[in-house]
Amino acid sequence: MIMSSPAETVSPVVTPTRAEHRPQFHPKEPAPSAAWLWPKGHIFPEMGACAHAPAAVRTYVREMLRVWDLPGLTENAELVASEITANAVTALTDPETIDEEHPQGLPRMIGDRIATITVRLRTDDVYLLIEVWDLAEGMPEHKDAALDDESGRGLAIVGALCEAYGCEPRKGGGKSVWALLKKPSVPGGRQRHQEERQ
Repeated sequence: MIMSSPAETVSPVVTPTRAEHRPQFHPKEPAPSAAWLWPKGHIFPEMGACAHAPAAVRTYVREMLRVWDLPGLTENAELVASEITANAVTALTDPETIDEEHPQGLPRMIGDRIATITVRLRTDDVYLLIEVWDLAEGMPEHKDAALDDESGRGLAIVGALCEAYGCEPRKGGGKSVWALLKKPSVPGGRQRHQEERQ
């Protein structure tokens, strides 16, 4: 794990739409995660799949991109990471725990442990790879939700902001959902994903 020194930066506004670019969702395809691609990386400590997890991940992403001096990626990366995390929380919520005290429910138990989520960030100072691991069964599905739908837009939002995205099953159960973003000031795109696939 290689860390940069913290640097104070001001994050510009990044428009969270990419109408000219709609990457394909890659189900059951591994992320471009070969170690030689990513000189910097960090893993957020394993956390319970609770309702507060997406907000915690947003804060984590914001701080890591500040440390790595990548302010141009901050807004979109926060949104992508929190959407993927929110999907994982939904998949790991025990519906029988939803009540007035816990309107969003509580994480289910997997064996004798509470369901957890792990987040990893990697970067080469141009691309950012976000990976979210969870123990939920099944793969996420890309849905075309209407604008007034209360749910179902998570992967559509991710796809609108990234260069490539997908998911893969993990050994021992569960899955990893990943998204690749590119620093907006750098021309071109998708090279990191294509480079490892070749």
